[in-house]
Amino acid sequence: MSGARIELHSLGPARPWVGQLVPIDVSVWRPQGDRPLEPFSLDDVIAPSAIVKWSAQDPPPDERQEGDTRFLVQRRTLLVFPQSDGDITLPPIIARYTDPASNTLVAVKGPKFTFHAAIPAGATDPLPLVAGSVKLEQSFDRDLAGLKVGDGFTRTLTLSATNTDAIAFPELALSSVPGLIAYPGGTQAESTTERGQIAAKQTHSVTYVVDRVGPHDLPGISVRWLEPRTGRYANATIEAQTIWTHPNWSLGFSCFGTAKGAAVITALSVSVTLALLITLIVQRIRRGPSSIERALARRLEEWRAFREVLSAARSGRAFHLLRALYAWLVVRSRISFDRTLSAFRGASPDARKLTATVEQALFRNGDAQIDMHDTVKVCQRARGVMKRSWGRKGRSRLNPT
Repeated sequence: MSGARIELHSLGPARPWVGQLVPIDVSVWRPQGDRPLEPFSLDDVIAPSAIVKWSAQDPPPDERQEGDTRFLVQRRTLLVFPQSDGDITLPPIIARYTDPASNTLVAVKGPKFTFHAAIPAGATDPLPLVAGSVKLEQSFDRDLAGLKVGDGFTRTLTLSATNTDAIAFPELALSSVPGLIAYPGGTQAESTTERGQIAAKQTHSVTYVVDRVGPHDLPGISVRWLEPRTGRYANATIEAQTIWTHPNWSLGFSCFGTAKGAAVITALSVSVTLALLITLIVQRIRRGPSSIERALARRLEEWRAFREVLSAARSGRAFHLLRALYAWLVVRSRISFDRTLSAFRGASPDARKLTATVEQALFRNGDAQIDMHDTVKVCQRARGVMKRSWGRKGRSRLNPT
């Protein structure tokens, strides 16, 4: 009866790129006797300048007949990733099991396996991920709109690829974000084999807690990869993203930021604002309205009186317009003893013409109804001219000599 043996068959390219997956089919042939065979174990394979691991999926066993001997053929897949160019040599693979007939430990040693790896043209440091296809995605556990100080959210990055294993993936490292406290959630990786195609997926999650208000830039990430059949490079990219966070008023002095410095600055700002408001209120009570308040009150009173002028102008009644003009001029120049329309009349030729029309309608013709076309515009332009001339003229001296 023939003895047990190990056969190796490469399922990958003859000259792979550095970092490319080289699957090797390892077949363990064991002769079957009267008693059922016990499971076997394979030693770990350590090769210089290569990453080697056993696939988690095992193909189903097979039975073969060679002469008078019937063999149980059990397969395992060895995943090899060369890490440097040149010849890569795998040491002999050893399978161990207990012979059911003699109850002795049996060690079966396979042959060495050597192949040549090369660096792809155009590769840079670090070397690209060599895979059939690569996809990089991100997701969030909540809507990022309306985030406030103290809120948390989780960002998840998922890197998926075919014809490779997660052991060859680059590290999905995210830089820190000012204003956000990061809590890494770890990395999860899995590999699958469906219909003879090897696929891998790696998930990296980070939980962020908002530490201060304002815009925050979530960094992007890019993975450069190479499609070995075409030799083309591509990038799987996630663009950077800016999020806005708002104050959390329920946190009190920490509403703008939970950091100690931000809380101190907020407390000082609020204290200074309250002190200033209290000071202004006390001065208002003791001294009465300030000069700014009085000036604002005069402006508001003058504007209300001028609105009455415009209202009278739109009504078309000469008497109402004349009365509103006198009332407005009194409010406008309380310190002046002039109670005539001379200030308004001298503002512009249109104002002089309007004054003559109103006086003629009231005192000469006796008709209180006049044509008030463009009267509103005339009054507005006259008011603007009077404001500018008042600022240039100033107050005249009592004794010019």
